[in-house]
Amino acid sequence: AMSNIVKHGVWTIEKALEERKSMTTKDDFMKLEVGRNVVRFLPTASPEVNGGSPFFMVYQHFINVPGQDTPAIFPCPWRMEKRSCPACNYANMLQRSGNPADARRARDFFPSQRIFANVIDRSNPEAGPRILGFGKTIYEELVNLRVDEDAGGDFTDPDTGFDIIITREGTGRMDTRYTVNASRSQGPIEDESWIYDQQDLERFTKVPSDDEIQAKLEGAFAGLAVGMRGGGSSPSKSLESPTTIDDDDIAY
Repeated sequence: AMSNIVKHGVWTIEKALEERKSMTTKDDFMKLEVGRNVVRFLPTASPEVNGGSPFFMVYQHFINVPGQDTPAIFPCPWRMEKRSCPACNYANMLQRSGNPADARRARDFFPSQRIFANVIDRSNPEAGPRILGFGKTIYEELVNLRVDEDAGGDFTDPDTGFDIIITREGTGRMDTRYTVNASRSQGPIEDESWIYDQQDLERFTKVPSDDEIQAKLEGAFAGLAVGMRGGGSSPSKSLESPTTIDDDDIAY
């Protein structure tokens, strides 16, 4: 007999996969160790995600706050949305003070460019998709590989892609160096479910409100918390050319 239920919801495969992903979401970061790191970068699950790019770019603050066990990490409102940023305003105040110690301290409050991608760590493939966060140096080398069809090509392609070797030297802010090379191992990824079980990277781009930032930074603005908002929603003139630091070695 025909069902007389005319309207009903359709539980699509896409929706089921989305639900499965939300159940298994975990912050599983891969750290680039000193020496050789071999990874396979995964493509996005669909062309609509992030314009098809597997790389999510964020200008991110990474601020150690006295009395807090973990750093305050958040996307920069000025760099991401062109709205006033309490941390950048504070850094600009420090830079303008004329005190060399303040100028050095300002560096800790400026954002750095951070790129996130889903990768398979070849030393631990059974862990499935993991989050790799890295800086501008590695990203530029990856782009160079992508656009050079002779030396590289689309290493994220699930059928014809290849592994990437990232070699790390040094552990400190001043002596860390990275080199990026294509691996000879080319071919289909071993497990297609990796594409659909990827970590959610879009959340790293979500900019918190001013109040949320103030709460994260409670205690960081040594006696200068007043006026950090920089006059409401319009960025101060000192932010027209905001400073960005290139830290490839921040340990995420």
